[in-house]
Amino acid sequence: ALERCMMNDADRFIENILSHESKYYDPVKAHEYYLRTRELKGKRNKNDLKTDKKKEAWDYVQSELKNAKKNESDAAQQALSDFIEGAKQQALAKREQIKAKLTKLLETLQDREQTATRKAAREKAREEAQQLREELKQTVQTARDNYKKFKEDLTAKYEAEANQEFEAIKRNV
Repeated sequence: ALERCMMNDADRFIENILSHESKYYDPVKAHEYYLRTRELKGKRNKNDLKTDKKKEAWDYVQSELKNAKKNESDAAQQALSDFIEGAKQQALAKREQIKAKLTKLLETLQDREQTATRKAAREKAREEAQQLREELKQTVQTARDNYKKFKEDLTAKYEAEANQEFEAIKRNV
């Protein structure tokens, strides 16, 4: 009787495990996911390289790729910094132009009767400054987006190159 009870418990346990009675589990979707992802490439494993010569070659390739990627990334980051600094300098120069224009305009409008004209001139200068701020923000954001895309492309490029080198080392060395 004890064996039958234990057998029933074991059968129920196995049935419960195999039936996946979760509302979140869909066996059809699970199978589709498996079919989609089973084709993924395997990880590069240094242990797949049988000889010390192959392992040394792989270490060398990895360090060279890492250095090349770092140098290219640093150059891109410096270019981005230079671009943003240039955009800031242009914005400051434009700001000074607007300020000089406003000062000149205010000097010509000393008469009290022209107060409305002065206010309009000040408002126009504020609008130009606001427009300049928005243009600078847009330029900087575009530069940052371009840099982010560059970094993603750079990572993909060096990952592909590392895969090629790994396979070449496995075959040829």
